[in-house]
Amino acid sequence: MTNERRIATLAATGVDVVVVIPFDYAFAARTPIEYLESMFGSTPPASMHVGEGFKFGSQGSGDILLLAEWGEQFGMDVIAHKLLDMDGAPISSTRIRKLLLEGCEREANRLLGHEFASNLAAVHAETVITDSYSPANCIQTVANF
Repeated sequence: MTNERRIATLAATGVDVVVVIPFDYAFAARTPIEYLESMFGSTPPASMHVGEGFKFGSQGSGDILLLAEWGEQFGMDVIAHKLLDMDGAPISSTRIRKLLLEGCEREANRLLGHEFASNLAAVHAETVITDSYSPANCIQTVANF
């Protein structure tokens, strides 16, 4: 999905503002505090809603507790929400990426609630794998996730 499509999709939900931040190696290397300071400076939002297990900063070294401690100095509330569950496992970006990597796009779409969209272009290949989707593999993947 292109950034333009992501922004349009978010705008359709009624959000007031969408901020797009380039993600590169320098950005990914920021410590959790550097990340927060670069994002908000000394004016964070009044509250942040995150999923349980939320991680941020270099190698996911920041967590909800650190976010709450940092935000407390500004009066920012941090609200952690339980992740939605389907088939006995939380619906997460990690779970969906795993399904996509295994060729289980239909199952990923079911968890997403819509069709997965990619901005990857088709390229010529010498060998084409036509049997990448296996319903049995997807069922096993979901059951063992």
